[in-house]
Amino acid sequence: MNPSTPRSASPMEGDKSEDLLPVFWALGTALFEAQHLESGLCLLLTLLNRKHVLSAPAGNSPLDDAESRKTLGELFADVRRRKYLSPKQKGAVQDAIDARNALIHAYWSAEKIQAMLTPAGREWVFKDLRRIQALCKRAGKIVDVLINQYLKAFDTSLEALSNPMREQWQSGIEPPPEVLE
Repeated sequence: MNPSTPRSASPMEGDKSEDLLPVFWALGTALFEAQHLESGLCLLLTLLNRKHVLSAPAGNSPLDDAESRKTLGELFADVRRRKYLSPKQKGAVQDAIDARNALIHAYWSAEKIQAMLTPAGREWVFKDLRRIQALCKRAGKIVDVLINQYLKAFDTSLEALSNPMREQWQSGIEPPPEVLE
């Protein structure tokens, strides 16, 4: 089997991966930004509870089990109770959370699936996914600024924490074949 051919595609149907690539790229980037926002809110909440950060054993999450099971909306409500956000900031983060929830829980509606059948429909889905990505990215930047305010107390920043990962980046490594099938 050619690794670029989806497993469900029959030889009669042909390879549609080229048509789908932009949509799935947009889906992946939207999911990445949504996860960045969620992780950022968790880190911000951890920093807001920093007495727990300083007393947590190395490798243990300072969030207790009850907090770690909260929905993104509940985490954001906790952050809002502990940290002032301007109405504009609250609105941007809430809009992103709403878009993220629609993406994660209900994105592939009959309308979106039907749209995937035509080039114009795929373009519409692509643009919608890019809209969600932009909302999540904007909200993530708001949260990142807040995180950096608290990281100053630890004499660090998100940038400084990210540098070791950037140094480990390796190009030219292909995913395993089972991921491509």
